Amino acid sequence: MFKKSMAALAVLSLSAGLASASEVTLYGIVDNGLLYKHSKVETNGVSTKTDSFALESGISSPSRFGIKGSEDLGNGMKVSFQLENGFKADLRKQIAQAKAEGVSLYAMALGDLTWDEYWYKNSYQPSHYVRQMADLDIPIYNIPGNHDNDP
Repeated sequence: MFKKSMAALAVLSLSAGLASASEVTLYGIVDNGLLYKHSKVETNGVSTKTDSFALESGISSPSRFGIKGSEDLGNGMKVSFQLENGFKADLRKQIAQAKAEGVSLYAMALGDLTWDEYWYKNSYQPSHYVRQMADLDIPIYNIPGNHDNDP
């Protein structure tokens, strides 16, 4: 129990520090590319050629997102921080990799889905949303927003 309380306190302290830091920078890179692959396989004297295209993440460098900053504490003291995490821009590949490693996954959709401007501009219907979420093949928990049940 004590360890959980200390971890929660550390996270809250970091959050408070981020909110009031005098210098905060969000940075990152998404590196995707279209990969063309041509292969030739010979089996029992029969040559087979295949061509394929695939969206690949991290072609030139790994995709990543980070937050860094500093705060002047006074009396010549300064504190700095940097948090960075890598990710794959292709969500389906990231899900497949996590499942293969035995990681439990779920997603949360946080409210007001039906009032989003995207829905109106693209004639998006709830059935489209259901199909896209089912395609991810992980549990999805929808949290209703204040407009999701409006007539």
